[in-house]
Amino acid sequence: MNTFFKSKILVLSFILVAPFSLLKYSEHHAETPTLISSEINPVNNIRDCVLPDNPLKIIIGEDLSMSFSKFSPIRPEDIEAICRTVAKSGRGGEVIVGAVGNQDAKGYITCELKPLPQAPKGGTISTVAYCRNLAKKIDEENEQAIQTFTAQCKELLKNKTHKITDISGFLNKAKVLSEQPGAGKYETWLYINSDGEQDIDPRKKEVVDCSKKPDAKKVKFYVSSWPDSISKCDAHGSFLDPQQFVKFFQSQIK
Repeated sequence: MNTFFKSKILVLSFILVAPFSLLKYSEHHAETPTLISSEINPVNNIRDCVLPDNPLKIIIGEDLSMSFSKFSPIRPEDIEAICRTVAKSGRGGEVIVGAVGNQDAKGYITCELKPLPQAPKGGTISTVAYCRNLAKKIDEENEQAIQTFTAQCKELLKNKTHKITDISGFLNKAKVLSEQPGAGKYETWLYINSDGEQDIDPRKKEVVDCSKKPDAKKVKFYVSSWPDSISKCDAHGSFLDPQQFVKFFQSQIK
């Protein structure tokens, strides 16, 4: 076979084989850049960060009845301090404030605080930076939520003219809030600032129905302004005023 025909055959062989070789090459190398890219420049999202799994739920009841006007009230700045303690812990959760003298089915307002994401152990530099920046953004969102909530609480606490004191009703609300679906993941606190006198019907002497309170094993229950002469429903502790409770709460939350 002369040189001319040999050249023709080689050219034809290359034309027939080359597409398959290129296809195999592209199939092999199509995955490689993606793997390298994901190692060097990962596409981060919230799943790359670690979120605390022990949020807080703080339920606060303030006696807004006229008979309680001589006692130390909880102040908007006290509630703000509690919110900031929850936010600073990074655990996230809810702060709920309601009027003890309100029989409304809802009768409370809520501040939801998001948990702060953390970088996983051994995370890449990119992941650490991403989680840190995300935590900063969420911290700013929490601060805005606290400001809005504090303003709402200020309006709520202005109305101290309630004619009744329904502590039993508030205990029942707290029980429902502490037992609703998903509530089991929270560390729950219940705090009530009241004189402890149940007073719905002025025609008869009433007492607080302690059976309505949340499970003492699941909820940390504290009171203030509540005299020793009236049953405190086995509260875990009693304080002279809300400011003392706030200091205690701050010392306990990590």
